[in-house]
Amino acid sequence: FEPVPEQLIVAHGEPFSFTLSLAPQSLSHPSLGTVQLGLQQPVTAQLRNGRYEFELPSQIDTGRLEVRIGDFRQTVRVEPR
Repeated sequence: FEPVPEQLIVAHGEPFSFTLSLAPQSLSHPSLGTVQLGLQQPVTAQLRNGRYEFELPSQIDTGRLEVRIGDFRQTVRVEPR
């Protein structure tokens, strides 16, 4: 994957998008990716044009976004402001 931020600043109380792009040299192209913010329902996105675009609900509290795509795993801190 292209570099994934450790922290994501989002608008307080507004839905937001989170996009991950495959690196050009990636050998793996999983068709679906999943993110989950805290205990909320997971959100999935299909691979389109080398990118996964997740549409997430509004947030008012800081949380941890767990990213799972194929064997890739990462946590991103989400901070509403």
